Amino acid sequence: MRSFLIIACMALFSMGMGTGFNVGEYHWDLTCDPETRNQIVDTGFNLYLQQKFEPALAQMQSLEGCNSPKIDEEIMKAHLSLKLGENQLAETYARHAVSLQPQSADALQVRGQVYLQQRRFTLALEDLEQAEKIDPALPEIEKMRLTVLNELGASTDPKPRRPASVEAPTNVL
Repeated sequence: MRSFLIIACMALFSMGMGTGFNVGEYHWDLTCDPETRNQIVDTGFNLYLQQKFEPALAQMQSLEGCNSPKIDEEIMKAHLSLKLGENQLAETYARHAVSLQPQSADALQVRGQVYLQQRRFTLALEDLEQAEKIDPALPEIEKMRLTVLNELGASTDPKPRRPASVEAPTNVL
Protein backbone atom coordinates (compact mmCIF):
# COMPACT_ATOMS: atom_id res chain seq x y z
CA MET A 1 0.00 0.00 0.00
CA ARG A 2 2.82 2.38 0.92
CA SER A 3 4.58 1.89 -2.41
CA PHE A 4 1.29 2.52 -4.23
CA LEU A 5 0.95 5.92 -2.48
CA ILE A 6 4.53 6.83 -3.35
CA ILE A 7 3.97 5.89 -7.00
CA ALA A 8 0.65 7.79 -7.09
CA CYS A 9 2.28 10.92 -5.64
CA MET A 10 5.15 10.70 -8.09
CA ALA A 11 2.67 10.38 -10.96
CA LEU A 12 0.76 13.45 -9.81
CA PHE A 13 3.94 15.51 -9.53
CA SER A 14 5.13 14.37 -12.95
CA MET A 15 1.80 15.54 -14.44
CA GLY A 16 2.22 18.93 -12.85
CA MET A 17 -0.10 18.47 -9.88
CA GLY A 18 1.19 19.75 -6.59
CA THR A 19 4.02 21.72 -8.15
CA GLY A 20 2.18 24.99 -8.54
CA PHE A 21 1.50 24.41 -12.24
CA ASN A 22 -1.61 23.12 -13.96
CA VAL A 23 -1.42 20.48 -16.62
CA GLY A 24 -2.09 23.40 -19.04
CA GLU A 25 0.23 26.35 -19.47
CA TYR A 26 -1.04 28.71 -16.79
CA HIS A 27 0.91 29.24 -13.64
CA TRP A 28 -1.18 29.14 -10.52
CA ASP A 29 0.11 31.36 -7.81
CA LEU A 30 -1.29 33.21 -4.84
CA THR A 31 -0.61 36.49 -6.67
CA CYS A 32 -3.58 35.72 -8.92
CA ASP A 33 -5.98 35.84 -5.97
CA PRO A 34 -7.92 39.16 -6.33
CA GLU A 35 -7.10 40.39 -2.82
CA THR A 36 -3.40 39.64 -3.12
CA ARG A 37 -3.36 41.07 -6.64
CA ASN A 38 -4.81 44.36 -5.36
CA GLN A 39 -2.21 44.48 -2.59
CA ILE A 40 0.58 43.96 -5.14
CA VAL A 41 -0.79 46.76 -7.35
CA ASP A 42 -1.13 49.08 -4.33
CA THR A 43 2.44 48.33 -3.25
CA GLY A 44 3.70 48.90 -6.81
CA PHE A 45 1.85 52.22 -7.00
CA ASN A 46 3.23 53.35 -3.62
CA LEU A 47 6.75 52.49 -4.77
CA TYR A 48 6.09 54.49 -7.94
CA LEU A 49 5.01 57.50 -5.88
CA GLN A 50 8.26 57.18 -3.90
CA GLN A 51 10.13 57.14 -7.24
CA LYS A 52 11.38 53.61 -6.60
CA PHE A 53 10.72 52.59 -10.17
CA GLU A 54 12.77 49.40 -10.35
CA PRO A 55 11.18 47.69 -7.33
CA ALA A 56 7.77 48.98 -8.44
CA LEU A 57 8.20 47.36 -11.86
CA ALA A 58 9.41 44.11 -10.28
CA GLN A 59 6.34 44.16 -8.05
CA MET A 60 4.03 44.63 -11.02
CA GLN A 61 5.85 42.01 -13.09
CA SER A 62 5.10 39.43 -10.41
CA LEU A 63 1.53 39.48 -11.76
CA GLU A 64 2.58 38.27 -15.20
CA GLY A 65 1.96 34.63 -14.31
CA CYS A 66 -1.76 35.30 -13.96
CA ASN A 67 -3.91 34.25 -16.89
CA SER A 68 -6.09 37.37 -16.99
CA PRO A 69 -4.00 40.52 -17.41
CA LYS A 70 -5.65 43.82 -16.56
CA ILE A 71 -5.29 46.98 -18.60
CA ASP A 72 -4.38 49.20 -15.63
CA GLU A 73 -1.56 46.85 -14.68
CA GLU A 74 -0.17 46.93 -18.24
CA ILE A 75 -0.40 50.73 -18.37
CA MET A 76 1.41 51.01 -15.05
CA LYS A 77 4.17 48.64 -16.23
CA ALA A 78 4.54 50.75 -19.41
CA HIS A 79 4.90 53.95 -17.35
CA LEU A 80 7.44 52.32 -15.03
CA SER A 81 9.44 50.96 -17.97
CA LEU A 82 9.54 54.45 -19.50
CA LYS A 83 10.80 55.89 -16.20
CA LEU A 84 13.60 53.30 -16.25
CA GLY A 85 14.50 54.09 -19.87
CA GLU A 86 13.34 50.64 -21.00
CA ASN A 87 11.55 51.90 -24.11
CA GLN A 88 11.25 48.52 -25.84
CA LEU A 89 9.72 46.94 -22.73
CA ALA A 90 7.44 49.97 -22.34
CA GLU A 91 6.25 49.50 -25.92
CA THR A 92 5.46 45.84 -25.25
CA TYR A 93 3.33 46.73 -22.23
CA ALA A 94 1.66 49.67 -23.98
CA ARG A 95 0.80 47.59 -27.04
CA HIS A 96 -0.63 44.90 -24.79
CA ALA A 97 -2.76 47.48 -22.96
CA VAL A 98 -4.16 48.75 -26.27
CA SER A 99 -4.86 45.19 -27.41
CA LEU A 100 -6.81 44.56 -24.20
CA GLN A 101 -8.94 47.67 -24.72
CA PRO A 102 -8.44 49.45 -28.07
CA GLN A 103 -10.65 52.41 -27.13
CA SER A 104 -8.87 53.17 -23.87
CA ALA A 105 -7.63 56.75 -23.91
CA ASP A 106 -5.11 55.94 -21.16
CA ALA A 107 -3.66 53.00 -23.11
CA LEU A 108 -3.42 55.06 -26.31
CA GLN A 109 -1.81 57.94 -24.42
CA VAL A 110 0.89 55.75 -22.89
CA ARG A 111 1.59 54.09 -26.25
CA GLY A 112 1.80 57.56 -27.81
CA GLN A 113 4.21 58.58 -25.06
CA VAL A 114 6.34 55.51 -25.78
CA TYR A 115 6.41 56.36 -29.48
CA LEU A 116 7.37 59.94 -28.60
CA GLN A 117 10.31 58.65 -26.52
CA GLN A 118 11.35 56.44 -29.44
CA ARG A 119 11.10 59.44 -31.79
CA ARG A 120 8.43 57.69 -33.87
CA PHE A 121 6.49 60.91 -34.19
CA THR A 122 3.86 59.94 -36.75
CA LEU A 123 2.74 56.96 -34.67
CA ALA A 124 2.86 59.08 -31.51
CA LEU A 125 0.65 61.74 -33.08
CA GLU A 126 -1.90 59.16 -34.26
CA ASP A 127 -2.22 57.63 -30.78
CA LEU A 128 -2.27 60.96 -28.95
CA GLU A 129 -4.93 62.44 -31.23
CA GLN A 130 -7.06 59.31 -30.92
CA ALA A 131 -6.69 59.39 -27.12
CA GLU A 132 -7.59 63.07 -27.08
CA LYS A 133 -10.77 62.39 -29.10
CA ILE A 134 -11.81 59.73 -26.58
CA ASP A 135 -10.95 61.80 -23.50
CA PRO A 136 -9.93 65.43 -24.10
CA ALA A 137 -9.35 65.96 -20.37
CA LEU A 138 -6.37 63.59 -20.14
CA PRO A 139 -3.50 65.27 -18.32
CA GLU A 140 -0.46 66.20 -20.40
CA ILE A 141 -2.07 65.07 -23.69
CA GLU A 142 -2.02 68.54 -25.28
CA LYS A 143 1.58 69.13 -24.20
CA MET A 144 2.70 65.80 -25.72
CA ARG A 145 0.74 66.45 -28.92
CA LEU A 146 2.36 69.88 -29.32
CA THR A 147 5.80 68.35 -28.70
CA VAL A 148 5.17 65.83 -31.47
CA LEU A 149 3.92 68.52 -33.86
CA ASN A 150 6.99 70.62 -33.11
CA GLU A 151 9.26 67.64 -33.82
CA LEU A 152 7.44 67.02 -37.08
CA GLY A 153 8.02 70.65 -38.04
CA ALA A 154 4.32 71.47 -38.09
CA SER A 155 2.84 74.56 -36.60
CA THR A 156 2.49 73.99 -32.89
CA ASP A 157 -0.98 75.51 -32.99
CA PRO A 158 -2.61 74.15 -36.15
CA LYS A 159 -6.13 74.77 -34.90
CA PRO A 160 -6.93 76.55 -31.68
CA ARG A 161 -8.85 74.42 -29.21
CA ARG A 162 -11.26 75.80 -26.70
CA PRO A 163 -10.97 74.17 -23.27
CA ALA A 164 -14.09 72.18 -22.44
CA SER A 165 -14.67 74.36 -19.38
CA VAL A 166 -15.00 77.56 -21.48
CA GLU A 167 -18.37 78.20 -23.06
CA ALA A 168 -18.68 79.63 -26.56
CA PRO A 169 -19.82 83.26 -26.72
CA THR A 170 -23.52 83.54 -27.41
CA ASN A 171 -23.81 87.17 -28.57
CA VAL A 172 -21.21 87.80 -31.21
CA LEU A 173 -21.77 90.86 -33.44
